Amino acid sequence: MKKYLTIASVILLTISLLGCLNGPSPPGADIPELIVHNPEENDNKTIINLRAMVLVMFDEITLYLNDTETDETEEAHWKNSFGPEYTTELSNFHLNIFVRRDEDRYNFNATFELYPEEDIPEEKYEEDELVYRITYYDGEEEYITRNDLPLIEPLNRMEDEDS
Repeated sequence: MKKYLTIASVILLTISLLGCLNGPSPPGADIPELIVHNPEENDNKTIINLRAMVLVMFDEITLYLNDTETDETEEAHWKNSFGPEYTTELSNFHLNIFVRRDEDRYNFNATFELYPEEDIPEEKYEEDELVYRITYYDGEEEYITRNDLPLIEPLNRMEDEDS
């Protein structure tokens, strides 16, 4: 009888430890991230993905691309999506993304210039191919080279209007 209790205890302990192997997700693992990639040199294609570090379904995602040269707009909407992908061939565009999951809302807002040629300090890209110049909503600029891709940026959490 004692032998069976020992075996049963070992089995229960093993089963309970299996649930702990994956452990809880780190804080912020469910925050949506923007992934921007230009797959091939001299290609005008930009691939935009959204995802979280853990598998999360987003209730609603809206993506707006505004061509900074012609002012034409591309728009995409997803509902109940895990990680949509959008491809554009715009070379200069303003990107706005809005994501909602439960009561949480997130956004991203920046202007992308693909293969910029003007007013670029050489130390920004040295000998690597410069792919994007990004201007964020606060005016800060970032230069992305081929070695920096894919660009991964967390979205900003939007505060409630009541707060």
